[in-house]
Amino acid sequence: KETSRRESARQIVAQPKDEVLALGTQGSLLPMALSTGTIVYLANGNAWVMRHSSGDKRALTTTGDLDGRVFALSPDGRYLLFTRATDDNALNSLWLIDTVVLGETPRALPMNDVLFAQLSPDARSIAYSTGERTIGAPGWKARNDLSIMPITISDSGVMTGPPKVIWKTSIPAPYSWWGTNFAWSPDGKIIAYALSNEIGLIDPGNISSADNAPRRPLKRFAPFRTNADWVWVPQVAWSPDSRFIVSTVHAPLGNPSVATDDPSFEVWAFARDGSVAAALAKQTGMWAFPAWSPPDARGESRIAFGVAVAPSNSE
Repeated sequence: KETSRRESARQIVAQPKDEVLALGTQGSLLPMALSTGTIVYLANGNAWVMRHSSGDKRALTTTGDLDGRVFALSPDGRYLLFTRATDDNALNSLWLIDTVVLGETPRALPMNDVLFAQLSPDARSIAYSTGERTIGAPGWKARNDLSIMPITISDSGVMTGPPKVIWKTSIPAPYSWWGTNFAWSPDGKIIAYALSNEIGLIDPGNISSADNAPRRPLKRFAPFRTNADWVWVPQVAWSPDSRFIVSTVHAPLGNPSVATDDPSFEVWAFARDGSVAAALAKQTGMWAFPAWSPPDARGESRIAFGVAVAPSNSE
C-alpha cells in the first residue's frame, strides 16, 4: 500500500521541439457536386454517406466495429446492409440502417457469420451466404450456401420471415473455403454467381424443397493459384436492364499445366440468355472490378473498370 510519494530529482534529457506528425488533404480540396445518387463508404470501421456534394457527408455509425465483409447499398440508395465484428464465437452480425433518416439507429438482423448479403431490388428480401470461424489463417471458412429471407422494413422496426434455402452447404469449386460472390439482377429474378473457376446464373424460383437451385454456367476458367491464404474470386455486376453481366475472368494460356499460374486477366460481358460471351478488355489485371453505369437520357450506359499499372503482376 502506497503511503506517500516524493520527487527526488528531475532532469531534461532533450529539449522538446515542434514536429510534423501527419500530412493530409483535409481542407485543401474543394467540394464536388453530386447531381444524383448516393455514395456510401467505409472509413476507420464506420459507415459514411454522401449526397448532393462531397462536402455533404455524415457518419451513419460511430462504433468503429464494421468488419467490411458486407457493405451493400440498396439499389435506391436508401438502406445499407453491413456486418459488425462480435466478441463471441460468431464471425460477425448483420445490420441494416436507413441512410436518409438523420440520427437513425442501426437495426440488428437475425443473421450471424455472414460473408455476403444483399437486399433485393424491391427491398422485400435479403439474399445471404455464411461461413464459420476456423483455427489458422484466414480464420474462417465459407459454407458456400445461399438463402433468401423475406423482410419488412417500417418506422417501427424490421420484421423477417423464415429463410428459403437456395444452395445448401457445399464445395462447388476449387478453393471453395474462400467463398462465392453473388449479385442480384435489377429486375429481382436472377442471381449471378462467381466461383474461383466459374461465372454463371441461378434462378431462385427454380428449386424444389429438397434440391439446390441449379447453376447455369456462362464461363468456366482455370482458378488462379495465389500460393497464399487468400483466393481470387471475380466480382459480377449487372447492366441496368438485367440483360447482361460484366466480370473479370482469369484468361490463362492454352496449356492446362500452367493455367493456374498464368497472370492474365480480362473483362468479359455475358448475356443473360447465353447469346453473348465476349472479352471487352484484355490484360487488365485481377482487380478490374467492372461496374455498369445507369442509363443516360439516350438510354445508353457505360462500363467502368480498373487497369493495373503492371497487369502481369497485378497481385
